[in-house]
Amino acid sequence: MKNSLTCLAAIVLLASCTSSDDVPATPETPKESWYLYGWQERDLDDMTGPGNLSKIIYNTDSTVDKVVHYDGPAETDFMGAIDDAAYSDGRIVKYDTYLGNVSPYSTVEYEHKEGRLMRAKHFASFPGPALALERIDSFFYNNAGKLTSHIEHKLPKDAAPVRTLTEFTWTGENVTSAKSYRDAKLVYNYTFEYTAQENFYAKYLKADYMLLSGSQPIQDVHYQSRNLCSKRINFVGDLKMTDTMYFQYSFAENGFPQTLEQKYISKNANDGSYWARHKTFGFRKHLPQ
Repeated sequence: MKNSLTCLAAIVLLASCTSSDDVPATPETPKESWYLYGWQERDLDDMTGPGNLSKIIYNTDSTVDKVVHYDGPAETDFMGAIDDAAYSDGRIVKYDTYLGNVSPYSTVEYEHKEGRLMRAKHFASFPGPALALERIDSFFYNNAGKLTSHIEHKLPKDAAPVRTLTEFTWTGENVTSAKSYRDAKLVYNYTFEYTAQENFYAKYLKADYMLLSGSQPIQDVHYQSRNLCSKRINFVGDLKMTDTMYFQYSFAENGFPQTLEQKYISKNANDGSYWARHKTFGFRKHLPQ
């Protein structure tokens, strides 16, 4: 494992443009497109093992249909979970996760307006068999279409609802800081740093898949036009703890990302914890549909 916590430099290939006046009389065969096929993932305590495979299955319009997560490095291994996305007008409207059952273990329903995600409703079956509403996320934007705030309503079964407001600060095309409040009191300060390379998740996955596919209200990969280098969370109040996530990337000569290594360090006055996760990405060619 690499010890450095700095961002790795990328090898970027430049592509030339062709003007409309230079189009040949007999057009060339359409170029092939590259798609993120999947990734191998392993944690710190199993860095020498093969890890677990996640495979992406696409629809004909290049949106993500399913993601199959295997309990091992190959498609012949046991399927641990299947994520299934449904769309309307090219936007994800429902996201189900199955754990080997006919009925989904969890479901997220999305509401869009004028091309923007406005609300997400999270349903979960745990601890019972029936799906129950456990969280509602609401999203707010400025006139330029950038996300300015997010309100999370948690609806625990045996406790009072919890409302968290998060406000985002943009610098150019990236969110560089954020603040979270509960009951009008500041509870978290966030800071983000980025590499100079283009956000490859946004480049290779359509329909904001990475924004909508996780359990977190807003996925880190949606914050930016560039690759995230570090994310720091400062806990305000008696805890006085700082969590830091570092992201290291390596790229192939053709510009495709090869690996992503995430390192997490949590520190407070009395203790500290650390873990690391390593992902290896795979790309394959698909002729345009």
